[in-house]
Amino acid sequence: MSGVELNALTNALREYCRDHTLEEKIVLAPSRRVGMQWLDAVARSGQPIFNARAETLKSLALEIAAPWMDSRGLRRARDLELEILIDGIIADLLQDGGYFSVLAPSPGLTRVVANAVGELRMADIESASIVPSAFEVAEKGLEIKAVLGAFEKRLREDNLSDYPGALALAADRLREEADTPGDLRILVPDDISQELRGLESAFLEAFPEGARVALPVDSPCQATELTPAVFNAIGEVNEVREVFRRCVEESIPLDEVEVVHTDTETYVQHFYELAVRMMHEGAEAPPVTFAEGIPARYSRPGRALEAWLAWMRGGYPQQTIVRMITDGLLEIPGARERGLSFARLGAILRAVPIAAGLNRYQNELERAIRAEKDLSKRLDGLRMLSALMAEIKAHTPNPAEEQKVWLAHARYFLEKIVRATSEMDAYCREALLDKISELETCLCEVGSTGFDIEAWLANLPASVRVGGQGPMPGCIHVSNIKRGGHSGRPNTFIVGIDDTRFPGAGLQDPLLLDAERVAMSPDLTTAGRRIDMKAQGFTSLTARLRGRVTLSYCCRSLTDDREMFPSRALVSACRGVGGEPVTRIKFSDPPASFSPGKEGRCIDMTEWWLWRMCAGNPVENPKQMIGENFANLSRGLAATDARASDEFTEYDGFVPEAGLANDCTAPDGPAISPSRLETFARCPMEYFFKHILEIELPEEFEIDPSRWLDPMEQGSLLHAVFCDFMRELDAAGLLPPSFDRDRDRLAGILDGYVRQKQAEKPPPPDPGIFIAECDRLTCAAEMFLSMEAPLGMSRTPVACELSIGVPPERDGTSYDVAEACAVALPNGKSVRVRCKLDRLDRVLDGDGADYVVCDYKTGGSGKYHSKGPFDRGRFMQGALYPALGEMALREKHGDGVKVVRFEYIFPGPTEARREGWNRDELQEGLGLAALLCDMMSSGCFAMTTDAKDLEYSEYTQAFGDIDATVKAINRKCATLANAALEPYRALREIAPLPGDTAGGAR
Repeated sequence: MSGVELNALTNALREYCRDHTLEEKIVLAPSRRVGMQWLDAVARSGQPIFNARAETLKSLALEIAAPWMDSRGLRRARDLELEILIDGIIADLLQDGGYFSVLAPSPGLTRVVANAVGELRMADIESASIVPSAFEVAEKGLEIKAVLGAFEKRLREDNLSDYPGALALAADRLREEADTPGDLRILVPDDISQELRGLESAFLEAFPEGARVALPVDSPCQATELTPAVFNAIGEVNEVREVFRRCVEESIPLDEVEVVHTDTETYVQHFYELAVRMMHEGAEAPPVTFAEGIPARYSRPGRALEAWLAWMRGGYPQQTIVRMITDGLLEIPGARERGLSFARLGAILRAVPIAAGLNRYQNELERAIRAEKDLSKRLDGLRMLSALMAEIKAHTPNPAEEQKVWLAHARYFLEKIVRATSEMDAYCREALLDKISELETCLCEVGSTGFDIEAWLANLPASVRVGGQGPMPGCIHVSNIKRGGHSGRPNTFIVGIDDTRFPGAGLQDPLLLDAERVAMSPDLTTAGRRIDMKAQGFTSLTARLRGRVTLSYCCRSLTDDREMFPSRALVSACRGVGGEPVTRIKFSDPPASFSPGKEGRCIDMTEWWLWRMCAGNPVENPKQMIGENFANLSRGLAATDARASDEFTEYDGFVPEAGLANDCTAPDGPAISPSRLETFARCPMEYFFKHILEIELPEEFEIDPSRWLDPMEQGSLLHAVFCDFMRELDAAGLLPPSFDRDRDRLAGILDGYVRQKQAEKPPPPDPGIFIAECDRLTCAAEMFLSMEAPLGMSRTPVACELSIGVPPERDGTSYDVAEACAVALPNGKSVRVRCKLDRLDRVLDGDGADYVVCDYKTGGSGKYHSKGPFDRGRFMQGALYPALGEMALREKHGDGVKVVRFEYIFPGPTEARREGWNRDELQEGLGLAALLCDMMSSGCFAMTTDAKDLEYSEYTQAFGDIDATVKAINRKCATLANAALEPYRALREIAPLPGDTAGGAR
């Protein structure tokens, strides 16, 4: 560090400190931190800095104005206090009508007006001097004049002083008292004095000539020798990575590097996250310092406060609280002691049917606790969650409460409910609480009641910053382009020099337009001047830098895959020696990406593996190398090779051991339902995941804002309504049904179930959705009644929800069978089946020994109408329900009864039809069931041969590349050597490959 050449400013400061060692010196700097960096550079050069201190223009002005403010009874107003004053003035103005009356009150409007008022006062413009006709719209000029006048009046009435007022007092004191000590010197860098306007410039000029000392800075013409290195990157994250890669490649210590960025929101986050990943074990902080600090929203308290406010604004949605718990943002006493992780607690809460609504949390959690019969970790978790939600509810503000109460609730939430596990978390929580206390004090002093506290709280985590500090040993230093480049470090990276970020679009102020600013005062900054100041600031930055300088920009956005281009400032900085212009920037390396180009540039193990596998010099046998180091990836590669072969292997779903253990045709085999057989027929591999491995997706209760009940819930509700309706008519002796007589009865039953479901699952916020779904349910119920009424002359229901091998529905029926029934198959085997038959009807014609099995379908009838009763096993109710119904009948009536028909009933408003088949048309079904059972018993759990079967599957993520896997299983089914696939080949009617006549076992 000591070998780095001093720039013009620090060299001049060094010389002045040498020539005036004991004299009191105040160095005027953009910030005290920057000023201390200048003094540190002088000290490192070997020159003592006695009696020297760094001050900003603002701190110096307040120090000089303080005695006069005290003597006049003035109090320095906080910035937040002034914002509240402006907010109240705007609210009063909007009530009176006028130019601004078309705008809604908002924090954004308050900020725009407050900025305009601050600029007018800094330019020493009083309300009396504003000429409304100078504005494009005179009415706007009148209202700005009124706002400024009201602001001046409040300052006078409340004995307050803002920063412009303190500047004016400080300048007056310097001119009137002239009591600056004779040996006090104000050292002012030339670039600072050139940027000052209005009252700031007047304050500086009020110092006696002998007290002001100008310090020269490097001029742009001195920067022509600068020949920076330049790189570009694919995405900002790789631009940040490249900085660290170059440090690693060239063995540059991090504390010899300063990074200057153009975009705080983007680059601070990336540097912080990457530095956290690079922390050594046992380190207390990441190896990076930020001149402007870190936003509190990176911490747990900041994230929790944002989520809490969003949760309230969104109607208390369940998924927000689940995410807060899963991310470990909330303190849950006892969780660690009981071995419950935050992920597990989040999963427990996710499965409780809450959806939204503050009051539903406690009700549904208590219901879940009562339903949990075993003492388990889940029960412990439910109790902990119930206690947590009770505490959150007690300290969640009611929308009807005064907004001041929100501050007390927010304070309790941050202090008692939010977790803080690191030093940064603790600092951020303290900073947030300090800002809340400041607002409470300001509201008491100003007396405003209309300030939008909720919006202010929502912006707080992004606006509060902590951990701002200067360069530290062992740390890379990150600063912004306005205040950077003062650390004196020998290596400087300037990142984000693309044309979208720097110098920016140069938009006009939305309130005070450029033409109006020019007309009022030359001290009001215009958009064009702001752009020029940015360009001049960049030129001054590059001029004062010493050592090596590297410029970079993002050449492609990863967010929207958009090409990006270098800023003209970067092009200007890349002039050759003598200032020759550069028309095209040349890069020696390709754009920085996720994989480094050399081994010596890898900053962590992940990058090393990416380089090893993806760079220009890959290993000879990558699969072997991966297998030796990553067993899970090795197994994945083996599975990929096996699936690519023609052989039917365990990686394709051939598991004979599972087939033997789950053979439903064995005497002691498991009972199976028709729906399970249908799942197996659609995709045997999905059946294996779901029913043999019992892999379940994490339980989650979600609410779809566009609907209330999903198709399955609607179907279950209508099934229950139809069952109760037919049973009530049967008990009352009112069969067959009559539309006019029984319509109200049916509507009453439906209404009861809708209310019950409404209590379990609240409808979406839009009432129109709930009304529309209720109308559809009513229409389906009435359509069902209109279909049943005329049928009553030819048949009559004898059993609704007939249970076979499953617990009965409520009181059950007289035909219920307690054990699963064994259905004989054409291959001589039998399969035990359990299920519920929606309805069993007796045919009234003939001798009364003929019956019809009916099944309700509340969806569409298209696939059943076009694909027949079975669709190669995808529909198995028509194959098994008649046989099961017949067995239940024979247990009660003997062998003389038979099921002669199976029907689907579609009561939907656009359907209103029956689709049925007679007994002789259903004979093929048991043969298909035999094929399915043979596949299952042999362990053939292959992928489906048709990707359409997986349209509604929950396991698509487990299947990998579905198209490739489907193509592979079709090829293997067509290979005759795979004998285990013979039943599947017959089921799906797959022809052998041309010329393949091979047989035999696999």
